[in-house]
Amino acid sequence: MGMRQTPEITPEMLQQHPSLLLYMMFIGLLVFTILISSLASWAWLLYRQSHGQPWIPRRLGWQPSCWSLFDVLLIAGFVVLLQLGPASWALRAMGIGSQGQMSLEAMAVGGAASLMGVFLGVAWIIARYRRSIEHVGLGAIPVSLLALSMAAGLAMLPLVYLMMTAISLMSQSEYSHPLIESAQASGSLTGFLLAFFAAVVAAPLTEEFLFRGMLQGWLQSIPFKSLLTNVLGVTPQSQAMPPSVIEPPLADASAGHATAFPSEMTEVVAKVEAVPAVWPAVVTGILFGLAHISYGMSFVPLSVLGIFLGLVYRQTQSLWPCVLIHMLLNSISMLMLGLIIFVTQIAG
Repeated sequence: MGMRQTPEITPEMLQQHPSLLLYMMFIGLLVFTILISSLASWAWLLYRQSHGQPWIPRRLGWQPSCWSLFDVLLIAGFVVLLQLGPASWALRAMGIGSQGQMSLEAMAVGGAASLMGVFLGVAWIIARYRRSIEHVGLGAIPVSLLALSMAAGLAMLPLVYLMMTAISLMSQSEYSHPLIESAQASGSLTGFLLAFFAAVVAAPLTEEFLFRGMLQGWLQSIPFKSLLTNVLGVTPQSQAMPPSVIEPPLADASAGHATAFPSEMTEVVAKVEAVPAVWPAVVTGILFGLAHISYGMSFVPLSVLGIFLGLVYRQTQSLWPCVLIHMLLNSISMLMLGLIIFVTQIAG
């Protein structure tokens, strides 16, 4: 089911409703600002490339994720169970039932339940593995690295929208999403705000935590762990090999003194900076797009977006740039939806 046909905006409509004109001017200014920012971002990123600098520098000190496939599935189960359990009970308590299509209230409550699942997931990782919140990608990030990540995101967003538009024109199909359809059918400010919370706050935080944080983080750690640790998160008991030790030579009695080696044992430790693989970003990005396949052909550009976000996560070791870029993309879509709702309400 696609969106309803949007009424035509006429000069008379704008004269009778100055607020509509102001809203359109705001959206126009926002789109213009994003386009200028995108061009500036491309110029800056290409400048960095011409000087041998990466678009987004890789953050040093990366360590393989401690969690396992069991933890990934368990945390995803937290999100699902909270939506099926407490969220459903809350909707019944408010007297909200499903009538054909899912209501905006149900989507907002489901989004809140998803955020609670994210909170429980973070708490589970911290409690089980005794790690800090930085290890799950939710710690502080250097401002310069965040700025470069957002610049790359601004450069990427127009390409994603162009891909969506091209696919929509070639396939002669409209982007279909239950939240958009429900918000358009509601035609109210309350409905729009509920949809905005679900799409701009809950969805980016939940999806980035599950796809980029948990799933990609686990896939990136596979080469550095045993099979049992990858699946269950349990390190098998084994005897640790003693460290490599250089025994000090015996003193030279004829010379009357010891050799130049110190008498203490010397341990040689070589530290090599670990680098996460690229393929987890590609795999996770494709899975991210396929998770939206029921919404139409948009899963193709969303797969590209997912791969890009995976590469950002790989470079920064932080979920915040991915969340902010995801929020920006959804915010633009929701503001355009708000215009459609506004015009429909006036014309109706």
